[in-house]
Amino acid sequence: MQGKVYQRLQAGENDPKRFGYQVIVDEDENVLGINRRMLLGATDMDVATTVDYIHRYAGLAVACHVDRPAFSMTSQLGFIPPDLFDALELSPFGKEEDFAGSGYPIIRSSDAHQSADIGKGYTVFELAAPTLQEIKMALRGEGGRRIAGYN
Repeated sequence: MQGKVYQRLQAGENDPKRFGYQVIVDEDENVLGINRRMLLGATDMDVATTVDYIHRYAGLAVACHVDRPAFSMTSQLGFIPPDLFDALELSPFGKEEDFAGSGYPIIRSSDAHQSADIGKGYTVFELAAPTLQEIKMALRGEGGRRIAGYN
């Protein structure tokens, strides 16, 4: 998926003085390097193409922080396309009732941009194992898997 996105990003190099460093880290938080490519800009892929690629690579397409007044599906398009995503994600400030009629499962996460904000919002799933396939089942309410709650 990263390759598909990289092919369709606007050309350019990041300016760390303006936008900060784009640090590459591993799962143990070891710094592996700096990504010099400009990642702040958008790709030229439309939403449906992006979701198609996500599904081709067995991922989950989640429209993120749909409750935000800027940089969200609702602020950019004014609506959420039906029958496209696997779920909608709310920030810690979003109200589930505002999106209950969307037809999508709703999850919540911290949308953290600062380490102090990590965990301020999260979703509790009932799963048989901590796998992506189990989360997919929970979003669909299959086999006893489900979204059990939010914070």
